[in-house]
Amino acid sequence: MSIDIRRKGRYELFETTAHHRILVLDGQDYFALVQGAYGSIIVKSDADHRKEKTLSDGDYVLFVAKNEPNWKDTLEHLELRQGQDFYRSYILPQGLPTDRDAQKKFVESREAIPAEKVPKK
Repeated sequence: MSIDIRRKGRYELFETTAHHRILVLDGQDYFALVQGAYGSIIVKSDADHRKEKTLSDGDYVLFVAKNEPNWKDTLEHLELRQGQDFYRSYILPQGLPTDRDAQKKFVESREAIPAEKVPKK
């Protein structure tokens, strides 16, 4: 059993004036969260967005679990802290988008994950 933390830091999730959701990791990596006809996709973006309102912000952790009973095995999990007690979970079956592969599918969990269950180290 193991947890491989790929990245952690601070995030902001905001809505643009055009009503798009934008996720920013560490103030530098921008991603649009899009509901498509065939599911949800996360798309690499840039900083050229007009923010209407912040939806949430705080700590995040990106990790892969192997043989861990509480997590989907060998998939990237992006956990976004919501307040003091909970995280919102995004499963990234193909990882985060890159310059070479700018859009990927993601699954957004409907349940809140208690903060004590999310890996920190």
